[in-house]
Amino acid sequence: MPELSLQHIERIARDIRMQEIIFSHLADELIDHLCCDVESEMERGLSFNEAYRRVRQKMGSGRLKEIQEETLYAVDTKYR
Repeated sequence: MPELSLQHIERIARDIRMQEIIFSHLADELIDHLCCDVESEMERGLSFNEAYRRVRQKMGSGRLKEIQEETLYAVDTKYR
């Protein structure tokens, strides 16, 4: 399986931070998930840039914010 370089991981992490993901545990999980998805696409012979573009396209814009909102709601509901 192709492995991402530290620069690739930092790029993904930076992009997630730019989406204003403030729940740190969720940000870590999203970084891991996106890295795995990109590596999976790279197994098909795509470059990092092509694989990352495809993953972001499949995810859709705004989806990370939605995931954060759903997560924070679930956490809040659980603790009430």
